[in-house]
Amino acid sequence: MLKNNLARAVAFEELLNFENHDMHETFLRQFLLINTSNAYLNEVLSLHDDINNMGKGRKLPELFLQSHTLDRISSNELFKKKTVLYFWSQTQMTHYRSTSIKVKELEAEYPNYAFIGICIQPFNEIVNQVHKMMGIDPNSQFAFTDFDAASKKWVLTLLNKGIIIDENGKIIEGFGNFSSSSFIKLLNKK
Repeated sequence: MLKNNLARAVAFEELLNFENHDMHETFLRQFLLINTSNAYLNEVLSLHDDINNMGKGRKLPELFLQSHTLDRISSNELFKKKTVLYFWSQTQMTHYRSTSIKVKELEAEYPNYAFIGICIQPFNEIVNQVHKMMGIDPNSQFAFTDFDAASKKWVLTLLNKGIIIDENGKIIEGFGNFSSSSFIKLLNKK
């Protein structure tokens, strides 16, 4: 049991190291030799599949999101041009404020991109008031309706995640760090 728990923990750490993605198949073969839990095997393989589905050139997995008017909308409807998806939480308003400042700077520098914020919790009336106070266009903001399913599909492990999508909904970068100073380099890629 302990061996399986440790193997599972190491597997998650390894798979979530996106820089080692090329080595994941080799790692998984070793995991299969050590792990004896079918539940852990399925969990690890499911994460591996989700990570692969977020790979460059793949179509962003579809989610249904909540608009600021509380309507349900397909994520596929959001991509009219290159788009940056960034994430925020109603419980982390300092993070949201600093992210919003960065978004305004990037919007001015990269007008060829749409910047769309995704709240990890469903919206409520307070969010609308915050958007007014902060001068944020509510049409650029959407929310998860089911955090567990959505975070799994889009492999959201950090609130700082930034996803870059082309105008056809294909992934340019599935694992960017929106808070990193190097995120701008990703926007400059063709």
